Amino acid sequence: MATRSGGRLLIQNDIGETDAHVVVIAVDGKTVTITYTDVHRARAKFFIALFDKFAAKWSGLDRHAVEVSG
Repeated sequence: MATRSGGRLLIQNDIGETDAHVVVIAVDGKTVTITYTDVHRARAKFFIALFDKFAAKWSGLDRHAVEVSG
């Protein structure tokens, strides 16, 4: 899916079978922001490594867990 709002372009791709696998790319002028979610840490690290040759800054590669009872 792609949409434009003013000068900002948003591109979203569901890269897996669940909502936990998605990439959203926002392009606003010369700034590109990538939001990538993946439940598989190794695959997330691989994705980030694809941008090693670029001046990219990453944040949020943290693990979060929720205990469900019942």
